[in-house]
Amino acid sequence: MVGKNQVVTEPAPGRHWLMVPRPRTLASLGFLVLHAAGGAYALVTLLRAWFLHDVVRLLVEQSVLFRVFAPAWFLIPVGLALVALLAAVEVRRTLGRWRRHEPEPDVGLRVRALAYVVLACIFVNAFFLSTPETFSGPFRIRYPILGEISGGFAYGAYALWSRLLPWLRRVFSDRVRRVLDVVAMNVALLLVLAEVSLRVVAAFWSSPLLVTASSPQQIRRDANRERPGTLRFGFPMNRGGHYDTEFVPRSATPNRIVVWIGDSFSYGAVPHAYHFTTVAERELPGVDVYNIGYPGLGPSDYLYLLEHEALPLEPDLVVVELFVGNDVTERPAPPGPARWYDADSYLLAIVWHRLQIMRRAKLVDAAEATTLSNLTPEQLAALYPQLADPLLETPSVSSELYFAVEMRNAEGICLPHDGLYEPFFETLMQMERAAGDVPLAFMVIPEEFQVEDDLWEEVVRRSVQPLDRDLAQHTLVPWLNARGRAVLDLLPLMRAVKPMKDGRRHLYHLRNLHFNARGNEVAGRALARLADSLLSATSAPVSLPRHLVFGNRPTRRWMQSG
Repeated sequence: MVGKNQVVTEPAPGRHWLMVPRPRTLASLGFLVLHAAGGAYALVTLLRAWFLHDVVRLLVEQSVLFRVFAPAWFLIPVGLALVALLAAVEVRRTLGRWRRHEPEPDVGLRVRALAYVVLACIFVNAFFLSTPETFSGPFRIRYPILGEISGGFAYGAYALWSRLLPWLRRVFSDRVRRVLDVVAMNVALLLVLAEVSLRVVAAFWSSPLLVTASSPQQIRRDANRERPGTLRFGFPMNRGGHYDTEFVPRSATPNRIVVWIGDSFSYGAVPHAYHFTTVAERELPGVDVYNIGYPGLGPSDYLYLLEHEALPLEPDLVVVELFVGNDVTERPAPPGPARWYDADSYLLAIVWHRLQIMRRAKLVDAAEATTLSNLTPEQLAALYPQLADPLLETPSVSSELYFAVEMRNAEGICLPHDGLYEPFFETLMQMERAAGDVPLAFMVIPEEFQVEDDLWEEVVRRSVQPLDRDLAQHTLVPWLNARGRAVLDLLPLMRAVKPMKDGRRHLYHLRNLHFNARGNEVAGRALARLADSLLSATSAPVSLPRHLVFGNRPTRRWMQSG
């Protein structure tokens, strides 16, 4: 027993582990937490993989990275169990050193190795397991369990390396180990510096390659605007980057001016001579129809273009596109924030995916484009036979990607969502206030599944909830009518078009989401009728036919075939 006046300088040996650890044991505490967390992560992932074994089995067969496990997919849960067991062993060893107050060996090397493994795991997930839905994104691992499995195996690789480190020292010379360390360090620094550099550049440069959901509004707005003179179907973009001829100032033209504002429908998928704004202009003698807009825009961007580009032209009428597919929701984000293993979290990976998309895309030869710029509509029709016969169209995207986009849009506009329309309607009211005395009208463009019955049947089949096909129009059009706004709803006009011999109306380019030449003709003639009604008597109510009767002009001969 310790005497009353005695001073104790050392605690009992059995109580060392209860003391605040000295600096040399902090490393042991850190590694203890690491291995405990790694083991817990492996166990949780193992349980998820077991409950989702059918999904895991299917994904293993489709994934390049995990295809080696396809013949015996059960090796994945077995491997995760071994990782958890290895973590338990490492926890026991580290806990023993911490209790004995022993220094942790090779702290610097093991920390560097941990950083290398983390970066390697992120690289594999972001560059190889993540897949892009479109050029704009999102870029994500479609099934999160893949990212979780890769994370568990990454920790297992690190723990195994740490366990085998003494043996590896005997097998590999100091020189080889130093070279590998230096190479890994340089690769890691290169990746980090590349990511940081791209983020700095993206803050100031409006390139489509660098735009993300977190980019400033002006950067995102200008990213998809083509540079002046860029050729599209042989037609040069004007000085504003719009798919049209140069805009003539009010003082330089005797014609009345109608300005159209839209998004990717302004660029479209047809030569300029077949674009619906060009069709409308041909139908309106003495009227110039200016086409303003470019891909990636939404209602808030339409407001910006109205204020800064349309109204300065002093138009007699402004018509704004409202595409129900994505304008109502205005760039719906993927559910939840990007996860650590998603390419969306890393700009370097986003740029890489976009470059791969561009590499696979069919590029137009500059010499060919120069030749196309001088072709007449008849010559263009001969060069692009699909303009006259939609049955000759080739799909723009895969069926899987197309239906992924269509299902996302259907779930956004065909199901009731609390508060969905309030921000959208507020933006429309801001447009009204900005337009002032300038007549403002809206053209509502339907989704393709609202027009093609077989496509709608497939959307319904894939949906787990009952869908209301026309919910967006039934919500939007009455709201605009109640405010006294002229609105052109293309849905009844497009449904009135006689189907072709295969039973489809073929108004949208095949798996493209945009009008083909046939759809542009319908939209262009309807737009001309709307503009003529408003320009001739702005106080008269707009009345549009539900059925469209096509003329017999040479440029419309293909419209009479069915």
